[in-house]
Amino acid sequence: MDFQIHLRSKPSRYQNRGSRYTYCCNSLNKLSKLDRFLVCNNFVNTFPFTSTTALPRELSDHGPITLQTSFADFGKPPFRLIRGWRATDHPKEVKEMQEIKRRIHEIDLLAEDRLLSEEEINERKVGFQKLVEMESGRKLNGQLTGMKTLPSSMALLTTKKRKNMIAGLLIADQWTTNPERIKVEIFNFYQEKFRERWPSRPKFISSRFCVLDPLASSNLEAPFTVEEIKEAIWSCGSDKSPGSDGFSFKFLKRNWELMKHDIVNTVRYSKSYGVINKGCNASFITLVPKIKDPLTIGDYRPISLIGSMYKIISKVLSIRLKKVIGECIGNVQSAFIEGRNILEGPLIINEMYSWAKKSKEKMLLFKVDFNKAFDSVNWEYLDHVQRQLGFGEKWRGWIHSCLKFATLSVLVNGSPTREFEMGRGIRQGDPLSPFLFLIAMEGLNIVMKEACAKGIFTGTRIPNSNLTLSHLFYADDALFVGEWSEENINNLARILRCFHVSWGLKVNFNKSRVFGIGVDKQEITSLVEPLGCKPSDLPFTYLGVPVGANMKFKIHWAPVIERFQSRLNRWKSKTLSLGGRLTLVKAVLGSLPTFYFSLFVAPTGVIKKLESIRRRFLWGGTDDQKKINWVAWKSVTAPKEIGGLGLGSLKAINLSLITKWIWRLKVDSSGLWCTVIKGIHNLYNKPAQHISKKSIPGIWNRIARVQDELKLFDIDIEELMVKKIGAGNETMFWLDRWIGDSTLKTSFPEAYKLERNKHCKINDRLQNGDMIWDWKSAPRTSEAVSEIVMLVSRISDFQTVQGNDKWVCTLASDGVFHVDRLRIKIDQRNLPTVETTLKWIHEIPLKVTCFMWRAKLERIPTACALLKRGIQITSPICSYCENAEEDTAHVLFRCSMAIIVWEWVLSWCDLPNIHFESVEEMLAFTAQWGSCETKRRSLISICYVTTWFLWKARCDWVFKKSRTSPAKVVDLVKSTVFLWKKYRRKHCTFQWIDWCINAFICIDLFVIFSTQNESSTMTKIFFCFLLPLFIAFSQTSPTTGADTTFVQSIKRNPMKLRSEKLSHFRFYWHDIATGPNPSVVKIVQPPANKTTPNNFGTILMIDDPLTEKPEADSKLLGRAQGFYGQASQEEIGLLMAMNFVFSTGKYNGSTLTILGRNPIFEKVREMPVIGGSGLFRFARGYAEASTITFDTKTGDAVVEYNVHTSQFSFQ
Repeated sequence: MDFQIHLRSKPSRYQNRGSRYTYCCNSLNKLSKLDRFLVCNNFVNTFPFTSTTALPRELSDHGPITLQTSFADFGKPPFRLIRGWRATDHPKEVKEMQEIKRRIHEIDLLAEDRLLSEEEINERKVGFQKLVEMESGRKLNGQLTGMKTLPSSMALLTTKKRKNMIAGLLIADQWTTNPERIKVEIFNFYQEKFRERWPSRPKFISSRFCVLDPLASSNLEAPFTVEEIKEAIWSCGSDKSPGSDGFSFKFLKRNWELMKHDIVNTVRYSKSYGVINKGCNASFITLVPKIKDPLTIGDYRPISLIGSMYKIISKVLSIRLKKVIGECIGNVQSAFIEGRNILEGPLIINEMYSWAKKSKEKMLLFKVDFNKAFDSVNWEYLDHVQRQLGFGEKWRGWIHSCLKFATLSVLVNGSPTREFEMGRGIRQGDPLSPFLFLIAMEGLNIVMKEACAKGIFTGTRIPNSNLTLSHLFYADDALFVGEWSEENINNLARILRCFHVSWGLKVNFNKSRVFGIGVDKQEITSLVEPLGCKPSDLPFTYLGVPVGANMKFKIHWAPVIERFQSRLNRWKSKTLSLGGRLTLVKAVLGSLPTFYFSLFVAPTGVIKKLESIRRRFLWGGTDDQKKINWVAWKSVTAPKEIGGLGLGSLKAINLSLITKWIWRLKVDSSGLWCTVIKGIHNLYNKPAQHISKKSIPGIWNRIARVQDELKLFDIDIEELMVKKIGAGNETMFWLDRWIGDSTLKTSFPEAYKLERNKHCKINDRLQNGDMIWDWKSAPRTSEAVSEIVMLVSRISDFQTVQGNDKWVCTLASDGVFHVDRLRIKIDQRNLPTVETTLKWIHEIPLKVTCFMWRAKLERIPTACALLKRGIQITSPICSYCENAEEDTAHVLFRCSMAIIVWEWVLSWCDLPNIHFESVEEMLAFTAQWGSCETKRRSLISICYVTTWFLWKARCDWVFKKSRTSPAKVVDLVKSTVFLWKKYRRKHCTFQWIDWCINAFICIDLFVIFSTQNESSTMTKIFFCFLLPLFIAFSQTSPTTGADTTFVQSIKRNPMKLRSEKLSHFRFYWHDIATGPNPSVVKIVQPPANKTTPNNFGTILMIDDPLTEKPEADSKLLGRAQGFYGQASQEEIGLLMAMNFVFSTGKYNGSTLTILGRNPIFEKVREMPVIGGSGLFRFARGYAEASTITFDTKTGDAVVEYNVHTSQFSFQ
């Protein structure tokens, strides 16, 4: 029983070294791995480098195994920059935390000697609170970025290291664990592997190479710019394993400004002198097991770790080369070149297979396996091909230096062997390597062209075209196609042997495969056995895709279904929330079948099987245990806009991916695959809507029939993809649909009969606004005359323009076909549509929003919902309040605890106590509340989290009998929303204390400062502004005159007015809210049931001192007397109505009146001066206010006023 419990805990198993099996029967025909060690995770963590070895069995049928916990010393590992040294992306925050800790420690030491002052106690409290907040933020940030907790991370790293560890090797049929011997053996193996055995090889010269444009060649050799170098660095993965220098690209990106000068100079030096320092071009080879129990060196896969400095140089060169390599590499190569697709090769071969079977043609397919292709490239040959492709001498010199000055060292359990120089090959992991290998394979492409031209090899002639296809390449995956004959096969083998002699790429005939179409197996065997190849049957796999299989049958989809199942077995659905499972289903399960879905139309049975796997995993079920599917699968897969989770149906994905081939056929007419399809299906000089020949079965015929399937969803391909006419030189006048809803042939059949050239283009009939006709004869019937008149009328207003005709997809504004756009359109037409007010907030984790989605549909497992689905429970009554049945609305809104929680949460948000009756009512309220989108989304977030914690509290009580108080729920809501918003949104600087008091003041300030892009200093000054806001009123003094006339003109002299002058006053306004004699008091408070988030309607009276300097004890200049208040319902904007009453100098007794709007969170606010008294009679002007200080504890503020006035001087 204890052993069964141990097995259910999923103990760790060690890989055997020395032998893969521990049992062998006497007949030697059965081998098994019976004996093994099973250990718990604690043992693995305690002894991380434990290994097991299977000893020789000698006379027994069992071989003993040993467990060794010690680890042999393989030597000192190289330097490597540990990410933990720079574990944070916020070094300033770390420094601030260290300073706070230091100050807290100092205060604690003072407390040991004496009593602390009140200021010191407050300082420690504030520092401690800030420290707690920052630590919580760091932990949450780790969770948000996917970082695991320390124990699980260490366990994962330990397991990975143990699996990659080389405990020993089988050398000369003996198991060896000696570190020195193992390192020597590995060193000798790889040194020999990269040694060039033939320094001089025969050359191949041909005029068939596509020569690079001279301008493109010169651009390759242009000086390196700083922008190019930076682009190269930023295009490299930040977390890739570092090379010999130990520095990752994350380190370089972080310190770019510091290191930019040195990096740029190093790259430019290497470019100028064509020499790369050996230290920069040194690299490691690390070994990763290819099989479960590796024994020999061949059981390990070598991976190159290249130094960052060389990688920058290589990346700059590769970015340049990538832009031009398509000009000189033949269209038979479909790897690493922009605009070419890995699936083009499988499509071509499958279509040729279908055509050959239909035509009863015998055809040869030779799938070649090159032995260590990248490691065998001869450098002299590579330079020779580059020269014939038109690459300049300087460029070839750079490439040669990248190869020549490279040194390698093999990491054995983290310790490097001695360095050795390479003599051949290109390193996998070098950014240049893929493109250099394409250049190497281009030589074989030209050889095959020469062989076909001279009759040495006979390829397959594509019908209805001038194309003869002899081979297809995808990097080092080569497939040769030709006429089936003994001479053809033997000549191909000779060509490949010559290729090996000349260029170093050797064919592994033992692993190569020969297939014959229309040929019996006996004939295949007799022809290929002399070559050392193995005859194989159709179907076979090419580039991961079946060739020659009838994909209508479910059996050929078994690999996809098995991958689905195997991937699910790695995950524990019980440990994931619905949001986590949804993410995995979308990101992984949704993309697994994409490779097959992009080429084959999946049968209905396959779609149903895959959907059932996705559905079972999403709801947490397994093969052995079924779970309730709470929501119909069609509703789950529907787009979010129509009430679903946006998962997307696999049928829509499949049809959208297939439709892209139809789009590519229209826009990529020069591609090799397009030529093959058009030739086999005879599409030349055919209307654009005619894309296949129904008599030829195969993949393309099935792709063409997708048009009919899309019509079931009311989607017409001809409306989806339309021709935008330019000069009219690529569109058929009669046969293409280019004007109106149908072709002119269909609309005017009698006129079409009179046309001499049925395949004429638009520019043949419309030139410079004139119509040019070429009738076989004059119209003889009234129908023909009538049709010609209507035809002329229809096209009379049409004008051609300069430029080529081009296809446009109407689904997107850019006119390009996007798979996802069509998928959404299909789902919208096929899946149920539900009007929804549910918002998906990125600041809130997906699990919370998914819960709200379920709650909205009343699909959460309440007592009533479980009873409805036949689940037996004790009672449907709410176990918390015991007052009503437990349904969704009761748990989240009507329960006694929920009522209290909502009252407190809404009060915290300065909202009236609204009693929601359902989730729909709550969503409707939040969707329409306020006009500020940011504030609305914040309220939605708070409501979502409130319902989430109410549900968690219910579950804690039901399953754990742990009662959560309403106060704790509210505290959890406040802290959780604060942390999620603060660390999921950039530039969120509001503080925890302010958030606890009033959430929407913080949100208001965030909106204002993010809009105005204010400095962080100003944000910190104002972010906690909690003073009540107010409305002010203005005073007016009537002016009377001796004359009874309503208005009359007067002159300046009787008023003793002299010239007008401008004045500038600067003083400081002190708003004091604390102490025994405050200068500001609240006089109006809105009713409790009329409050808004920003305290609209609050009014305060002021009698604030005006001083000469910011200090409160500086010279008093006067008083600011009046009112101010909050006059905006949606934002924080004050109405100021006050008099500046001066009490010093000649201005003693004079006043200035301010009446204006004061948006207090702007850095500088401008308000008008509307008048004054004394020396300020007839004054006008403006006042600028800017805040100097604001005390978040007391509410006291100091504001600087700069007043500019224009007034008259008096006689």
